[in-house]
Amino acid sequence: MIEGYCFTNLDEYQKECWPEQFVAVPRIGDRVQSKSGRTLKVVGITHVVVKEGLDYGDHFAELVPRIRIELHMHGG
Repeated sequence: MIEGYCFTNLDEYQKECWPEQFVAVPRIGDRVQSKSGRTLKVVGITHVVVKEGLDYGDHFAELVPRIRIELHMHGG
């Protein structure tokens, strides 16, 4: 599984619970469905590295790759 996180600047979708694991990296134009069934379109993908784990002066934090998925309205 590929780990990532979704975000949107649409106020009415801010509290939705979006997937955090994916079987493949989504493509621009794919639709992502929230836990409640609402869908938005993938408009941007950014590959990022985030710190994970305990962070006591960076001694135990691990850098791990993630995908950052930007969502927006879809037409039709």
